[in-house]
Amino acid sequence: MAQGLLERVVSEARGDTTPSILAELRATHLVKDLYGVEALASLPKLFPPISLDALRTWRTKDSWPAFAIFTLQLPTFRISYQQRLTSKKKDPISETFIVSPQLPAPIEDCYKDMMLVLRKHAEQFTDMRRHHAYNLTARFQGLIPPEIKIKIKKVKHIFDEIFLIAEPPVWSLERVEDLVIGDPLVVGWNEETQALHLIAEFDTTAVEDALLLEGPANKQK
Repeated sequence: MAQGLLERVVSEARGDTTPSILAELRATHLVKDLYGVEALASLPKLFPPISLDALRTWRTKDSWPAFAIFTLQLPTFRISYQQRLTSKKKDPISETFIVSPQLPAPIEDCYKDMMLVLRKHAEQFTDMRRHHAYNLTARFQGLIPPEIKIKIKKVKHIFDEIFLIAEPPVWSLERVEDLVIGDPLVVGWNEETQALHLIAEFDTTAVEDALLLEGPANKQK
């Protein structure tokens, strides 16, 4: 289950009440049979909304984001800032700021303050005679448990997009580390309500552990 800052996100979303396993199962099966006309009214009751304030304001002691957000297709979350000199007198410095993967605008806006943080870093360490790029990157390394994948399949039709939110143990501008990020959240984005909703929380399984569980010796048992 989620720990640390993500535990606070879950607690605030649920109002400090944790649903029973039976209640979660009932909710999942109910969603499977919902028509689109029913889904919008049912979302807040079945899946607690998550405030975007946590993504927008919670930062580490180094001013980096407390959370990274991943799509189900891409394992990398990256905030890129590029700075270079131009030949224009009125605009001598060209800046580019990109958050990837592409996120819904309200979610991407939660990371806009990183442009100022990275710009400040560039002012301290950049030799402006050259082009410079700074990338803040987290890479998800782990497996989603089968029961969570089943739940995602049952509810994906009522969400516009589904993401994983995780709390990286470390950020680095110098390298991309393969991080086994434990205890992420599965969240769904609804474009009409402009809100994130908590679908599930789980413990990631390391690839190495999964290989051991699926090894020949275990299959013979």
